[in-house]
Amino acid sequence: MWKLVDVGSYPWFIKTERKYIHCVKATTGEYKKLPIKKFPRSYRLLSNIKTDLAYLMSWPLQEAADVLDKSSIKFYINHWKNKDKTLIVKDIIKYIKQKAKDDIKKTS
Repeated sequence: MWKLVDVGSYPWFIKTERKYIHCVKATTGEYKKLPIKKFPRSYRLLSNIKTDLAYLMSWPLQEAADVLDKSSIKFYINHWKNKDKTLIVKDIIKYIKQKAKDDIKKTS
C-alpha cells in the first residue's frame, strides 16, 4: 500500500516491504529502492547524497503519516495525466483512484 509522505519540502510516495522501502518522488516519478537496514539516523552522515534523497533517508518512514487527502488526490491525478508513466507510477495512480473511490463511499 502506497502512502504520500511529505519529507521536508519533497513529497514522496512510499511503500514498505520486509527488506526494502520503495520510494517514488511525487513530482518527477524518480524511483529509489532503499534497504531498510542501511538507513542512517543522522542527516550529517549523508553529506555525499543529493539533498532530497538525504531528507528521505533521515526521515522515520515506517512511522510517517499518510498526507494523501482529497485535494492532493486530485492534484496528482491531473499532474500525471499528460506525462510518461512507468509501471510503478501507474500502480500509484491506480491506488490513488481506488482511495478516492473508497473515500467517496465512506462519505455517502
